Amino acid sequence: ENGVYTKITFFDRYGDILEKKVEKAKDFIFTYPEDSYTYQVSLLSAGFESLTFYHFSIKEIRSV
Repeated sequence: ENGVYTKITFFDRYGDILEKKVEKAKDFIFTYPEDSYTYQVSLLSAGFESLTFYHFSIKEIRSV
């Protein structure tokens, strides 16, 4: 099935990769690594020919 994967790569303050997470689901939950300084979000093709991009958001989920 054609689609898109979302990849989130977390880096430490020196630019070294701490962790990578790849998801096919449109909505997913992840935990921001404690030692992470920055991150990069990439969209990966899974066989689609074109993509119309409208919206992307990352929201904090607070536990009680």
